[in-house]
Amino acid sequence: MPSSAPSTSMPPPLIPESASTTSSSKSKSKLGTLLSNKNRQIALDLYNQMENTNKWKLTSGRFVEDVMHNVLLTQPFEHPSQYCILDIDDDNWIDIFTLEERLEIILAIPSIELPSMPSDMVNFLINIPDTEDLTVIYNYLENTPLDYNSQNHLLWLKHSIQNAIELIDQKYLPITTQQEEDICFSVWKFVDDAFKCSKLTAVQQISSTASKEAICKKRKIAMTEPIQRQRHALVPDISILCGLQTYAIIEASKTENDTKQLVENFK
Repeated sequence: MPSSAPSTSMPPPLIPESASTTSSSKSKSKLGTLLSNKNRQIALDLYNQMENTNKWKLTSGRFVEDVMHNVLLTQPFEHPSQYCILDIDDDNWIDIFTLEERLEIILAIPSIELPSMPSDMVNFLINIPDTEDLTVIYNYLENTPLDYNSQNHLLWLKHSIQNAIELIDQKYLPITTQQEEDICFSVWKFVDDAFKCSKLTAVQQISSTASKEAICKKRKIAMTEPIQRQRHALVPDISILCGLQTYAIIEASKTENDTKQLVENFK
């Protein structure tokens, strides 16, 4: 059985002070952000303070936190693991956790139960004419009266569908050469509209604090190796906020695979 105590035999690789104190524009590349000595030590101190009784012990005998700690000793790039965040779908862990361990971790994570759509919204969608003629659908929605005060959510649904029809009719879709800001404003307009009467707000941003690796599951985010290069695309962010607190992030990308979502984890 492997030792439960974190290994400290391998010293972290030294990064010159000039590299650890350089500006973000110099230390960040398309392939990852270098983990400075200072931030590495902060993360190591956090792991070293953990008691075994508070760690996740796998049936193999290994502690999840110890495995993450050992990787942190030598990883050259910033990665969610430095904040004790484990995304088992991240391919970086394939050669670090065994297949059995990964399956155990996956099965232990409860599925997220999303709330059901309100019945009146379901009925509203069912009643839309079943036709490929977008004009018929648009006119049906236009002639469907709704009360602004009591059916605001149905008004949002109605206008969102009509906006989508207009985008198709105007040949805006499929997305080709449109600017990122236009995509956020036109295609993802329904997200912004959904929060107009809410305590939450939808804000377009250049950067985000949220992790974006989910869109690029086919590639590993930087950790022990740089991100593998693929097609690039500028990606505008929409953050769902309550005051200064971010609760959700949306990535509006023109392509399915690009490195920007992965690199911006720590902005």
